[in-house]
Amino acid sequence: MATVRPSIAVCDAPCGSHYYISAGQVEWLPAFSSAMAAAVMNSQIARHVTHEKKMLTWAQRIGILVAKGLTALKSFLKL
Repeated sequence: MATVRPSIAVCDAPCGSHYYISAGQVEWLPAFSSAMAAAVMNSQIARHVTHEKKMLTWAQRIGILVAKGLTALKSFLKL
């Protein structure tokens, strides 16, 4: 059964729902207030901006491609 961490927050919906999924079961958390939802969204936007600023070297890009290829190959061979 699926487990999803960190929690899932639907900040841009009126319900403001916030929950975990543990072993396929939804565990509800208190809904986010408007201020809390705005703070979470701003934090995530800032994190993505910071991440995008970090440029990868060619060696890093090749390493990532090789790792993805090996993962795909392992998945294929397990079939």
